Amino acid sequence: MVTFTTMEDQTRASLGSDLLNRSVCLLVSLRKLGVHRTVRREKISRILKNEGNTLPFPEQTPRDPVQVDADPQMVRILKVLFKSPEYDAICRIDRKIGKYLQTRCLPSLLRKGAYLLPIPLIEEVDRALSNLAEQRKGLVRVLAGKFPQIVRESQRPLGGLFNPSDYPSAEQLEELFSMVVRYITFGVPDNLREASPLIFQREQNKAQSMWAEATQEVRQVLRLGLLEFVDRLINGLNPRSDGKQKTFRTKLLSQITDFLGVFAARNITNDAELAQLVDRAKELLAGIDAKALSNDQDLRRTLQKGFNEVKQSLDAMVGKQPTRRILLSDEDPGPCEIS
Repeated sequence: MVTFTTMEDQTRASLGSDLLNRSVCLLVSLRKLGVHRTVRREKISRILKNEGNTLPFPEQTPRDPVQVDADPQMVRILKVLFKSPEYDAICRIDRKIGKYLQTRCLPSLLRKGAYLLPIPLIEEVDRALSNLAEQRKGLVRVLAGKFPQIVRESQRPLGGLFNPSDYPSAEQLEELFSMVVRYITFGVPDNLREASPLIFQREQNKAQSMWAEATQEVRQVLRLGLLEFVDRLINGLNPRSDGKQKTFRTKLLSQITDFLGVFAARNITNDAELAQLVDRAKELLAGIDAKALSNDQDLRRTLQKGFNEVKQSLDAMVGKQPTRRILLSDEDPGPCEIS
């Protein structure tokens, strides 16, 4: 059988190959103790009615703490096991990890918690994740040390819904928290070629098509990322409704500068059009700080004009193409992984 390959097929395969050559796949999985539990159905009772009027709530007892005006079989109620600033600190660092990865990688292209990490940024990201993992371990140890007290203090607000079996011991607690970082590859197994050349070729074609599609998604993610920053910057330069100038935030300028600074490494699809706009944005922001933008009206107008031109080009490039996450399987990666 003779197989004919069109120029479009060759181009798509080349795009997918370039994407894999310029990045690695990073998988970050964060797991922690969940603080919600479903209230058992026997703990829910229905309020009695008399001639269409609801009777007053009877006095609640630990045996019957939740009353609803509905069939308990149709109700699902969640309780919060505890509230703790130590636990909140772990949640904050998990969000910090996710936000950091989004500034260095191309997020959520394959599955939840999976990133395409540009090769030039591997060492920086690996160091940052190692430091954040150590910080997270320290916060978990603090939570474990205070956990017996946290459980005791939860008994009163939960009342009849308190159940000691919902809580792990302090020793078990640390095992419920984990941060796993893996570098993985996606491809067709070489031994499949020996088992069945036909199946190998079929799966290779499917993989090439998937990665070519992923290339377009990565390109769109970066374009939308720049457009978001440009919109925020223009909004910060626009006067308020009363005509007064807004105070330009140093944080926003720092975020934009960081995005532009790592763009070359993140541009794993070699998007030349976007690279030109990034260079233009760098030129506009060269030597500018937030204080100057707050005090120099001429500078604000010049910058606003320049970034409106950048936005016009970006709007045309982005168009109405939606971004979406490409799933490799229907497997649920777990509720505590980040994306």
